[in-house]
Amino acid sequence: MVGLFLYTGFYWQASYLAIYRSNNRWMKLLGVFVAFRWLWGWLEDTNFNLDIMNISLWMMIAMCYSSRFRAMTDGELHEWVESIFRRRSSNPLPSVPMKTDDTSGKKLAVLMTCHNRREKTLRSLASLFSALPEAGLDVSVHLVDDGSTDGTGDAVRQAYPSVSVITGDGTLFWNRGMRTAWEDALKKDADFYLWLNDDTMLHPFAVSHLLEACRQMEHAAVICGSTCHPGTDEWTYGGTAGGKPVIPDGTLRECELCHGNILWVPRRVVERIGILDGFYLHALGDYDYSRTARERGIKLRVAPACLGTCERHDKAVAWTDRKVPLAGRLRNLYSPLGNAQPRYYFHYVRRHDGLLAACKAMICMHVRVFLPFLWLSLIHI
Repeated sequence: MVGLFLYTGFYWQASYLAIYRSNNRWMKLLGVFVAFRWLWGWLEDTNFNLDIMNISLWMMIAMCYSSRFRAMTDGELHEWVESIFRRRSSNPLPSVPMKTDDTSGKKLAVLMTCHNRREKTLRSLASLFSALPEAGLDVSVHLVDDGSTDGTGDAVRQAYPSVSVITGDGTLFWNRGMRTAWEDALKKDADFYLWLNDDTMLHPFAVSHLLEACRQMEHAAVICGSTCHPGTDEWTYGGTAGGKPVIPDGTLRECELCHGNILWVPRRVVERIGILDGFYLHALGDYDYSRTARERGIKLRVAPACLGTCERHDKAVAWTDRKVPLAGRLRNLYSPLGNAQPRYYFHYVRRHDGLLAACKAMICMHVRVFLPFLWLSLIHI
């Protein structure tokens, strides 16, 4: 009887974890299937046979218990499955013939920052090391673990001892975390700097494509890598022009702004405009850096192909949606994670467009929050 209760508890705990403690629908469906198999077990032969059906069932149960699989979103699980077949088939990016004279002895510093995204960070690092050229580059990785409480820093140190992990106190957020990583990387006197978001998964040969694009621009331009939604060709981040995405088409296309998910910055650019501005906390640092580069005559180019995957994270809706109460809209607008936090957005617009434009932006922003109906009527005039 005790064995029966333990057997039942084992099944039902696996089912419960998958249904109520997972972030993707596939694990929830798996939990339902495990519960069904427990019920079906009362009708079929109870003798245990080590066959493919039973092995598959226990593998499914193990997945239900796995916090790694349950933490994945739908897109991340799709990317994981796709990566299995990608290793066996052709790579999504063709190999680029490398000119050894250009890369031999050169130093590449990879800049990353993270907070409580252990599994994503580990997968991003795995994709990075898989994307590195086989020879020629001296690579160092500088990761800021900004106050994570899920063991991200320790997990990275254990899995990738060569990575320099800098511990933050949880107040750095994205921009200041990336700046801290960059300050650490400057000690290496690198020839190239690669920004990489911890939720971005690089395709194989991505670094080779960035190197080749940089060589074509004579190591004097910022190269922006585009990402697509996992499992699709839908553009998510990269370069923009006129407020619209610059979709890779096989050529080096010009852009006006760059997202910081995948960004290649050669030393020559750093010597002219420095590193990220520490005034910004979370957002706008990547836009500010790319606009500063253009204003100083540095070219911005989008790499010829999609170089990785990353899910889209839109935060603007939270403070512009009329269905959200006023207090909620204000809270989201002034959140340090917002993409238009007034203090930093005012600084950004004033620096690049002037004081009058910054004041106008502040007025429009708050009219949009306090009087959304008036805002809608104004934009339709």
